[in-house]
Parts: sequence; C-alpha cells; structure tokens
Amino acid sequence: MENRNSGKSVLIVDRSHEDLGTLRSHLSRLGFTSIMPASSVNMALSLMREIPFDLVFAVYEMGDGQKNGLQLLQEANHEKIHNSTSCFILSVDQETSEVLHGSLENAPDHFIAKPYDYPRIQTAIEKLLRMKQVIAPVERLLDSEKFDEVPNECDEVMSKYPGLHLHLQRIKGIALLGLGKHTAALELFNKITHNREMPWAEVGKGMACYNLGRFKQAATFFHRLIDQGQVSVESYLWLARCYRDSCELDRAVVLLRKAVLIQPCMPPLQAELADLAFQAGQYDLSVSAYQNAIVHARHSTYQTPDHYFGCARALSLCEGNEKLEREMVEILERVVMEYETPEVKFIGKVMASGFYREKGNAQRQAQTLDDAWKQFKLLPKATQCERMELIADAVQDTIYADEFQERRREINKWMLELSWGKQNLQGMAAFKKGEVEQAYKYFATAYKTMPSHLSIALNCVQALHERVKLEPAKALPLLLKSAEILRGISFAALTRTQQARYSRFSERCAKLLSQLSKD
Repeated sequence: MENRNSGKSVLIVDRSHEDLGTLRSHLSRLGFTSIMPASSVNMALSLMREIPFDLVFAVYEMGDGQKNGLQLLQEANHEKIHNSTSCFILSVDQETSEVLHGSLENAPDHFIAKPYDYPRIQTAIEKLLRMKQVIAPVERLLDSEKFDEVPNECDEVMSKYPGLHLHLQRIKGIALLGLGKHTAALELFNKITHNREMPWAEVGKGMACYNLGRFKQAATFFHRLIDQGQVSVESYLWLARCYRDSCELDRAVVLLRKAVLIQPCMPPLQAELADLAFQAGQYDLSVSAYQNAIVHARHSTYQTPDHYFGCARALSLCEGNEKLEREMVEILERVVMEYETPEVKFIGKVMASGFYREKGNAQRQAQTLDDAWKQFKLLPKATQCERMELIADAVQDTIYADEFQERRREINKWMLELSWGKQNLQGMAAFKKGEVEQAYKYFATAYKTMPSHLSIALNCVQALHERVKLEPAKALPLLLKSAEILRGISFAALTRTQQARYSRFSERCAKLLSQLSKD
C-alpha cells in the first residue's frame, strides 16, 4: 500500500514529553517518517527557518511567561517562513478554541484537543491534506501576493467544491483588502456575517471600514471582538490605530495596556504600547513596555535595536537618580553586545550623550559625545549618509558643530553616489520648487529602497500633506498612507528635531483624518 505521508515533514511544538511521544507515535502510524520536536516557540521558529515543514502541530498553552502556539503561527507568517499551503494544527481545549477565531490572516487550519486520539488525528489530517491539495493553487497565489488573480481562482475552485465556500471566501476577502478594494471587501464580509457570527470576518469588516475612513464604525467591530474575549492581536492593534488617528492617543495607550495584560508575550503589542506611551509623555510605562518587547522579541523577526534605543531615550526622560543611569548603561551595553556592529555602537554612544545632557552631567556628555563623533567618522560612507541627522542633532551647539558642517558637505556629495540619496536630494529640490507630486515620487522611491531612513520617511509624509492641500479629492488615501508611514517609525528612536517634526505631522494627520471620517 502506498504511503503518501512518507515524504512529508512534521514539526511538533510541545513542552510535555509524554504528549509529544504520544503524538509522534500516532504520526508514525500514519506514515510520517520525518518528525521533529521543539519545546518552545523560539526553537520552533529556528527549525522553520531551516526546514519547510508540511505539517505543524503546536500546543497553545506553553506555560506562564512563554510564547504560545498561536504566536508561533503569527511570527512565522510575519517572517514568511510558513506557507499557506502547509498545514498548521493548534492543540487546545474546546473552551479556549472558541476565543481563538478572531484573526483574519493568522488562523490555524484546524484545532484539536488533548488527549490525542489516533482515529481523531487520522481523520483530521486526512481531511486537512485533501482540502489543502484542492485549494493549493489559490494559496500559492496568496503567498506570492498575486492578489489580483486570487478572486477568480477562488470562484473557480468554489464552483467545483462548494463545501469549501467559507474557507475560500476568507481568502478572497484577504485578497480584496490587499488590492485596496475596501468597499468590495466590506460587502463580502457583511455577506459572510449576515446570518452567523464569524469573528475573523468582523476583523475584515473593521479593516475595510478603517481604510474607507469610517473610524467609529471600524472601532465598533474591534470592540465587539474584544468584549467577546477573542484572542485577536489584530483587533487591539487596529483599534489602537483608530484611536491614534482620531486624536485619542491616551485612549490608545489605555487599550494597549489592557492588551499586554492579556497577551504579555506579544512583541508587536508591547512595542506599540511603548511608542505610544513615549509620545504621550508616560516615560515609565514606555520603559517597561520596551523592556518587555526586548525580552519577547528575542530570536524572532520582531527583534530590533530600536527597542533598546527607545528604552534608553525613555529612561533619559524619566524622573530619577543614579539607578536610571545604571539601567541606561546596561541597556546600551546589551544592544552593543547583541548586535556587535560599529553602527549600533555609534548610536549607543549618541544615546548616552543625550542621556547625560538631559541629566545635566556635562563631563560625561562631553566624553560620550567625543566617542560618538570618532565612531561616526569611522563608519562607511553610506552609513554616515543614513545617520547624518542623528549626529547633527547630537553635536548642535557643541565644539564639534563646525567640524560637522565640513563633514556634512562631503556627505552631501556622497549622497549623489547612492540611488536613494540622489532620489532624496532630487525630492528636496523639487519640493522647494513647489513640484509637490514629483517630490513625493522621488521621496517614495527613496523610501522604498531605504525604509529605515527616518528623514526620508518624514519627507514622504510632508509631501503627502502638501498634496492633500492641492488634491483635496484624494485626501483620504493620501492621509492614510501618511498614517501608515508614521506608524512604521519608532518615535523614541528619532532625534529631538525629528520628534518635533513627527509630532507636527502626526497631529495634523490625525486632525484631518478625524474631520474626514464618514461616521
């Protein structure tokens, strides 16, 4: 008898050796020969980076203070190391599974409860593999982000397999959102929820309404899911976005504080809370959230030095004494050890000099700034071009100001040698001439190449806001694009000058979006 499962790879994520052994035995009986175990989400992610698993079994509850099985799916999707064509089964009790349907794009293919029963495992896997085989053409298009081809392919498969209608409607809705066809997406999700409750479709309705400028209506959908107790990271983040873009920053902070109490191991929630708390002037809360983001983002795609630098900036603004200094030094030492690059070492020195400036320690500021300036001059030309604004802010009104101006003239010449640098300079020239649309095109091209360049990102936003004045009929999409770029910037990682610029743009964007809201 042919063994169809012998060539398929399986990953089991579970801390219980007994349950892992039982499941492994069942899978072996089903013909799977390549079975690998992982005792934590981070271990599973490491394996998934190396091996394209056909089937993943993950336990939801991995222990207090540990990432859960659903988070594995979310992080794997974010990192693009889990294909839609692969199967993801979440092991969870029936009661808990009822509140795990609030994700549109990060939902498991199947839920199963312990204790593992062979006939039940066999039936679930065989049914799931057959379904995956049928919808594979659709899911491959989705993974390739060929959203324009997905709706027709979904309709074609639905005509042959009407029993898969709901599953394919979900994929179709994701594609419509990806295409920016928000009205069509809203109509589709409304049909899905007409006679039944479907939490993931409520998320889709909220996302569509937000992008149509209906913030209050969008908020009602996300609130409904949260009130139902649905474990939905998307609902929290999108609802916070609704508040943020409606000039309700403090309300967004309160919401995210509740979110991290429920899901403390989610780096995106902690990082969003940290950044919004910083903007709201709640620096102690920002420090705490950044520290949690650092811990839970380790060994994942969410790990970034910006968490460390944001924490250091927030510490510099906290009320305190020598303990704050020790914490700041420790944070900056950790980021240097973690990344071990000259660029990170340079940024760390700049952050330290800013801390001592805020605390009035002129001697330590001078020492760390001297180190930072020396480090900057040793960086590669392209890195000096990228980090020019950071050192410019640090040396302002210091003994290095004149020397920096000379270096700046050199850097501007180096900029012309870099595609993104040239585009940015061309954008600035066009903007000065009043050629706003052309300026935005230059900035957008540069931003696409260098999304980490904070000044270019802010230049994009400024050009978008000027376009709003000239093209009021296009105000909503332009402002939503502006809000999207601003959300991608770590506020705490900006220089003081950039923070002031960001705050102006953010307040203006929120005010105009609030006025345009159709509710």
